[in-house]
Amino acid sequence: MRGPLQQVILTPEEFVEAPAEISRERRPASTRATVALGTAMGVVTAAVYLVGSGRSIGDVDSSVTVGAFVKTPALVDPLRRTLDVPGFRFNNHPLFSLIEHTVWSAGFHSETALRIAPAVFGALAVGLLATACARRFGVIAGFCAGAILATNPMFAFLSRELRDYSLVVLCAVASTILLFRILEQDEPRARTRVGYSLVVAAGLATHLWFAPVLVAQAVVVLAQRKSDRRWIAQWAVATVLGLGIYIRIADAMFHGQRNGFSNTSFPTKAARLILGHQWLAVAILGGFVVCAIALSSHSRALRLASLAVGAMVAFVWLAIQPQGLGPRYIIWLVPLVGLSAAVVVARRPWAAVLVGVALIAMVADQAPNWSTSSPNLARAAAILDAARARDLRVCGYKAGQWAVLAYTTSPMYLPPEGVAGCDVVVEMELPRTQYDDVIRAQLPYVWREPGRNPVVVFSRTAIRPMIVPPRELSLEAHPNTYAWRPSGP
Repeated sequence: MRGPLQQVILTPEEFVEAPAEISRERRPASTRATVALGTAMGVVTAAVYLVGSGRSIGDVDSSVTVGAFVKTPALVDPLRRTLDVPGFRFNNHPLFSLIEHTVWSAGFHSETALRIAPAVFGALAVGLLATACARRFGVIAGFCAGAILATNPMFAFLSRELRDYSLVVLCAVASTILLFRILEQDEPRARTRVGYSLVVAAGLATHLWFAPVLVAQAVVVLAQRKSDRRWIAQWAVATVLGLGIYIRIADAMFHGQRNGFSNTSFPTKAARLILGHQWLAVAILGGFVVCAIALSSHSRALRLASLAVGAMVAFVWLAIQPQGLGPRYIIWLVPLVGLSAAVVVARRPWAAVLVGVALIAMVADQAPNWSTSSPNLARAAAILDAARARDLRVCGYKAGQWAVLAYTTSPMYLPPEGVAGCDVVVEMELPRTQYDDVIRAQLPYVWREPGRNPVVVFSRTAIRPMIVPPRELSLEAHPNTYAWRPSGP
């Protein structure tokens, strides 16, 4: 007999290895109901994510993506361009950049047009997760799973900016659904296998941090002793197609990975953001996940998959220490939080009340700034354009030259003579260095543009007269903002 806790949680064996028995016990919803649920949740998510989509780009990574890899002369530029930045000289999301370049090349040059793709990818991930969980655990459980993914602050933010992580999550959810469909069928259709390979390839081509997802899926298949030549062929095809997109930029990627510092806060920060950021949501959703983990030892497949993924992430964190390592790289864990909640709600519907509390907490955490615009990057770019109009020499420092890349041509890095060779210096507001005092001493006029990523502009002359309204500086003001050199720095 099951104990009280085991009556609440659906064990991993039941989910992974006995779908038929689960279906008979749970009376899963009809296909029409589950598809309707997923479609409705996807449409609503897309509509909400696109609120305020016309706001200025205020995220530095999004600005770099647009300036260096989207607003370029040739469609293939995202597959061959690199950045001349010490320790960070590559495009780590080539497929996403290619998609956005296609949008730009088609003549859609607004912030709204470029935000549609990531928002739609996020909405599709929500709809697919809700549909899959509803089919297996019921409509209420499916709704809870999809809603948790949709309202997760990290996932929502990245889906509303020009970032690739919503596409990574979509590929993770879709490939996992196809994986279990293949495992559950005696004779899977060829199109299902081909579809799985293509989705995995898309995930790898979007970001290399999709690799742990593929490893986990392979371990599940191997642990269930269901691997054969067809699986090997699927993984081989997916890997070749997915990694092929990096051929032109692979050298820059590997030479730009190490930076020699350790991000000691990575595990705790990642756990908090994956579980919803707001403390009440973290407590509730963390409780669901802990209960699921406590019972996962019964499944050899899930136990080995968890160990493999954990070992990969730990190795990268401790040994490789890549530039900018952050929780966003493992954002594909967020759907598993929704899945854990669906498992609990399937056994004890009253747990949906706790899910509702977590959803309210996460929504309240984001609502005040949901449609707030941060035009600081456009404003800083306007200052630089006005300075150039006066024949002033504009330089960049502490990634300032990349922060404004979506809206103006890249400032040159500090010349050999240092700040003495610059009339204006733009920099991101990062931790101070000794050189900051030199800049402040020689460029006494300062203008700070607050926002999510504050930018500071220093000048030899008064800055205020150079300021122009940011609305006069659109994404189209400069067709090509980054003069790429194929030979590198």
